[in-house]
Amino acid sequence: LTNSNVVLGSGPNALATIHGLLESNKEISVIDAGQTEKDSMTEENELNKKSSPKFYSNHNHYIYEGFNNYMDINLKNFNLTGSLAKGGLSNIWGGGIQPYISNDLELFPYSFDEIRILYSKIFEIISGSNDASSLEDELVKSINHRKEASKTLFLKSLIAFNKQQSKHNSCDLLFTCNNGCANCNKGIFNSKYEIESLIKKNKIHYFKDMLIKNIYKCNNFYEVHCEDIKDGTKYIFKTLNIFSSLGTISTTKIVLEMENKNKELRLLSTPMSRFILFGRSRSEKQQTSIMQGVTYKLFNNDYLTGNIFPITSNLVESVIGSSKYRIFKYFMKYAHYFYVGNLFFTSNYSSNVISLIDKKIHIKSETSQKLKAEYLSTMTKLKKDLKKEGYFLLPLFKKLLKPGDDIHYGGTLPIKKNPGPYQCDSNGELYGNKNFFITDASSMPFLPSKPHTFHSMCQSFMIAKNFAKKT
Repeated sequence: LTNSNVVLGSGPNALATIHGLLESNKEISVIDAGQTEKDSMTEENELNKKSSPKFYSNHNHYIYEGFNNYMDINLKNFNLTGSLAKGGLSNIWGGGIQPYISNDLELFPYSFDEIRILYSKIFEIISGSNDASSLEDELVKSINHRKEASKTLFLKSLIAFNKQQSKHNSCDLLFTCNNGCANCNKGIFNSKYEIESLIKKNKIHYFKDMLIKNIYKCNNFYEVHCEDIKDGTKYIFKTLNIFSSLGTISTTKIVLEMENKNKELRLLSTPMSRFILFGRSRSEKQQTSIMQGVTYKLFNNDYLTGNIFPITSNLVESVIGSSKYRIFKYFMKYAHYFYVGNLFFTSNYSSNVISLIDKKIHIKSETSQKLKAEYLSTMTKLKKDLKKEGYFLLPLFKKLLKPGDDIHYGGTLPIKKNPGPYQCDSNGELYGNKNFFITDASSMPFLPSKPHTFHSMCQSFMIAKNFAKKT
């Protein structure tokens, strides 16, 4: 593979990286565990008792299968979610798209204008449409909202709904769907379908079933040591250029082990609260589709965001637990009056550390007093603002979740203008590792209180495209 650009992983960031590299004349090789539903060995999903409704569907268990065993990480007060599946966690993500604005990028070594020109390209990859007017509309409203700090902004949720994918999977998300992406995800963008399309078109060489065990620097090239996930066969791939899009936790583990030094790195996340609402929104007609939920943006001490979705019975049970659900079940005939909501805080409120200690990876976290205080004051304000819109917060069903439950991880290997060890330059190249690029959220220096997949894809595409231009 010495003549290939090697991409590690097949999630959304890997896809964006591939699209950026397609402008180069070099071959592109993808190394991936690539698990699919037919590869599943387990009958029970051990994660379906976690906080996120994404774990509720039993047919999703293959997505998480084997990840914790592969990672072999010691966890302290942190719920870790990862995937060895083809498409990674895009198999179950909520699909929320909230573009970053200039205020979100204060710690990034590039400007808002540099990244904004990529928004339409990434939106086209996600949606299968070159009409980005809905994205531009949210962007303009978000920018203008900065000028009205006292008001909470309510917008129709912008979901990564892929029209081509939905036709292929017979999805009725826009009309009569009563499950939502947490239990189905047929119409939500999933990078595995795009990866499969690139394979069929011979745009990439795809190496499936590869568990990456180690990466070694060898003079001017790298050796990627892998093991077949099914039969344990050992493989060694040699390459000059690596683009790691494995996801924050996996990429960080690889880098820490590659450097082989005891080291602690800050792990960013966006602490999350969830809650149940009752009422009929004044700003939206009655809806049954998760596609037509509401995104809200508000100021407190920080710029915070969240989502409100029409409720379904299986979503309720997954959110509040089966025991409470039995009590709640009587009221489900009034389900069209209930909504599920969430609230995200910026990564400034996260207190997570990932480390390599004596060749063992550890993640430890705490819920800070700063976060607890901000959560209480924010929920008081939010309760008042939601009431004005026709939503009434049910006090028994609100909760600040455990660190890691947000599944928004990043920032361990941040891009900087003047990088040092375990940091990347503005081109995504890891300090001291020539032509080793970080093209996932681990290279993001800050996580606003928003879903970060869309922006991370833009950054990955930019890094790969800039590299392709030079080669």
